[in-house]
Amino acid sequence: MLGDSFYYIALLSYASNLSNPKIAIMIISISEIFPRVFEVFLGVLADSTRQRTKRFFQSGIFRGFCYLLIGIIMLKSNSIIGILIIGILNALSDLFGSYVELCISPFIKLIVDEDDLEKSLAINSFFHNFIYMFANLIGAALLGVLGIQLLAFFNALTFFFVAFGVKAISSKLI
Repeated sequence: MLGDSFYYIALLSYASNLSNPKIAIMIISISEIFPRVFEVFLGVLADSTRQRTKRFFQSGIFRGFCYLLIGIIMLKSNSIIGILIIGILNALSDLFGSYVELCISPFIKLIVDEDDLEKSLAINSFFHNFIYMFANLIGAALLGVLGIQLLAFFNALTFFFVAFGVKAISSKLI
């Protein structure tokens, strides 16, 4: 979630500097909206998913590679075709992110007593929104320090880090 949130600002910044910024910004905006449209279907898929921690790991690796490719494309291209490929990669990454987030939700119900479930979901929602807001701030700061291309590689590292972190603790998860 952190990586998704802070990189959106970078993508918009990159798109606004291309030769046709209106189309480029539209492509990035669509790539952000597209995964949300399919969350209902992803929820059904997530509900029937087994080996959720394995899927979480696979998603992190896939998403890390997506952002490595995005970083490379940003280094090599500043065309509308490049931004279209970036938009597709971003949408695929967000689709996998939404899927994994939906896979994780049932874990709360498994580890929290029913009496504490409402409070637990509220706390989870609070931190979700806090991290989203905080990530936008971090993204803007990192964009200024690292630049757009390096931020893509940093973002890829965050996905790899989380994937391997989940892999390390997966035996302790249900």
